[in-house]
Amino acid sequence: MDTLKKQNKATKCPQCQVGVLKQKYLTYFTWLNNELITVPEFPSWVCDFCRYREYDKKALNRLDNLMYSIKKEQKVRFHPNVHSVDENPMSSTAGIE
Repeated sequence: MDTLKKQNKATKCPQCQVGVLKQKYLTYFTWLNNELITVPEFPSWVCDFCRYREYDKKALNRLDNLMYSIKKEQKVRFHPNVHSVDENPMSSTAGIE
């Protein structure tokens, strides 16, 4: 019963101390290397008074793990010191290390 009360307990906004954080689903934006990544319907908590927002910690951890594995794969597949055999010599970045 105590855990049920804790789950239903309203969390005061840490910024304004007036509003209450309510769960909403927003689009989350982040960068992976030089690419902008958007995640629609990302769980977050938004203050009903000042609109302060924080993203759900469990969802952020899952996304971080996913992005870390993608970054790790890209480093293996696209190693900066390995050049493709069919690299275009006329390219402006060809041969630059």
